[in-house]
Amino acid sequence: MDYYKITKIPKNKYIISYEVKKDIIVMKLANNEKYVVKNTIDNENKILERMNKQASLVVNNKKSKRVIEYILIYGLGITGICIFGYQAFFNINSLINGLISLRNIAFTIFSIISMIYITVVLNCINKEDKDLKKIKLYCEAKELLNNNLKKSSINVFNKVSFRAVKQISDRHMDEEPFTINSINKMSLRDLQTIKNNIERAKEFDLDEDPIIYKTKTKRKN
Repeated sequence: MDYYKITKIPKNKYIISYEVKKDIIVMKLANNEKYVVKNTIDNENKILERMNKQASLVVNNKKSKRVIEYILIYGLGITGICIFGYQAFFNINSLINGLISLRNIAFTIFSIISMIYITVVLNCINKEDKDLKKIKLYCEAKELLNNNLKKSSINVFNKVSFRAVKQISDRHMDEEPFTINSINKMSLRDLQTIKNNIERAKEFDLDEDPIIYKTKTKRKN
């Protein structure tokens, strides 16, 4: 998950993700620091609990901010496009008539730089939106996803990427298929598709052969 300042959690205490490596768990914090602890189920549960609290703070507090952000950023983007379009038209017209000036050239360069900056900002917001939607989807559907995936047929992976299927299949026996940490490596599209497939299977209510996962052996406490 990304870092959200709105949670008011210091970056050195905000867990972005973690990775299990044999005898240790390596946490990545929002300040890019690595924090290493023993690999125990209890430690992992505590880490997941903290990450889930972070996700709840993000989902509950981000809603009221989005409308204002959209107005400011997209309004700025539209304004920039209008100014750039007007200036480009003016310069072309001036060039045709031999009236181009250094002031117009400087303003054009400024407009281009502004447009590049606005594009970068909009891309960052789009990335944040996808992460936020993924967190919200997980928080709302984690029980549906975890409880039903274990007894679902291969149809649950229709139109899901191979990477996501492998990630789920390679987990340990004592791990939930979906956690706030595991969805970091999963796309919003894959998570939404799996949810949709599970809901369709529940609606059909047909007798299907469950998937036999070749999961790793159970970890020790």
